[in-house]
Amino acid sequence: MISTAGELLAALAPLPHAARLRCTAVTAHRLAARGLLRPVLDELDALGPYERRLGRSPTRTASSRRSASWARTAGSSPDSSPSPSPTPQADA
Repeated sequence: MISTAGELLAALAPLPHAARLRCTAVTAHRLAARGLLRPVLDELDALGPYERRLGRSPTRTASSRRSASWARTAGSSPDSSPSPSPTPQADA
């Protein structure tokens, strides 16, 4: 299992773009589940511009998944705004 930035970069090197994206996302998910994502992101950040972009990609994906998960739990979609409360009607 991938656990360092070097291992991730080596695994991504031979892959076409779409497969790199998938591998990065799957690896980020697995590392996050084990509590090891932050050290790998820090390693990527220290390497260079490509690696920094690569490191930002999984965190954005993870953030959107958390938001989507929260929205499903709350019973709304991420794009919907809260419904207005009904206005009390005065007695006529």
